[in-house]
Amino acid sequence: MLEQIRTDGYARVRLNSRETNQLARLYSEANHFFAASYESKLRHRTDRLTNGYRPPGAAYNNGDPVNEADVNDSFLYWNSEFGARIPNHGDIPEFLTALERYRSGPIVRVMRTLLDELAEYYEYPKKLPFQEASVLQVNSFGELSSRELLQTPHEDGVLATVIWTSAPGLEAVGADTPVPLITAHDEVLVMPGGIMSVMTGGEILPLYHQARNHAQASVDRKSIMYFSCPDIDKGDIQPYIVTDTNRGVDIRDAIRSATDAFGLAADFVYDH
Repeated sequence: MLEQIRTDGYARVRLNSRETNQLARLYSEANHFFAASYESKLRHRTDRLTNGYRPPGAAYNNGDPVNEADVNDSFLYWNSEFGARIPNHGDIPEFLTALERYRSGPIVRVMRTLLDELAEYYEYPKKLPFQEASVLQVNSFGELSSRELLQTPHEDGVLATVIWTSAPGLEAVGADTPVPLITAHDEVLVMPGGIMSVMTGGEILPLYHQARNHAQASVDRKSIMYFSCPDIDKGDIQPYIVTDTNRGVDIRDAIRSATDAFGLAADFVYDH
């Protein structure tokens, strides 16, 4: 996985049959949840939009809430403990169960593998915990839009994003021509973010990406992604390697402030 990231800027990871079934179940439950009325979905919204349902326009890219607000709505899920804090969570048990099984199964396996590979490559002595500062998010693009890009170019401001999409649209940017990133039914992509760049002293750059509007194909498009960072309440986080680009940087502060560009709560990783 790390070799792919260093060579191509991202990695493709194949899921086993059990994991593929868990992904398919989550996709089915997500379709069911987002097909409900707007009023019904709002019953699972928290005031600070850090857990549960998040309506369209609640987040944006690059600090521009007017021109780059998300056109999709979404659902955020941290783990079973915080899932139980989502308003009216008892009304959506199948959806929450599917989220937890996918998170605790293939997602945790992929992230642990990546962290192990990073630790081995950089001879890093610590096994970094990550499950308290990482969130599973499902995006739903349910309506036609006139925008060329459903999401403009950005990086996710995390250590890594594990993502699967149900339809074309995701593109890597940075080269002269955007590169489509299409996932099969049994694979996910792993994209490095800004925190990985900080942790590696700039050796691994974040993958900038966007979501292109393919008109009718974009309607009912779902993206299932896991935004993962090291836990920030378990003591200091040391970088994998120290260079001039990260010397003196407090990585926990970098994680806390990474969500600023998306208009999210300042204590996003705490206030679930």
